[in-house]
Amino acid sequence: MISCQNVIWGCRMITVGYGLILGFGAITAYMVIKYKVLRYFIALPLFMIAAQAAAILLFGN
Repeated sequence: MISCQNVIWGCRMITVGYGLILGFGAITAYMVIKYKVLRYFIALPLFMIAAQAAAILLFGN
């Protein structure tokens, strides 16, 4: 059974997940632009962790 509450909760989780991905993506892009490619290897794992966390939020439950 799909209830209205579940749909609202799901949409909220999707919004949070995409917010995390976009937020960390923006931070990663900022790091690349500001510190050139050298610091990119520091920012990239953070982005990957954020993407995994968002995926867990979206599809884990």
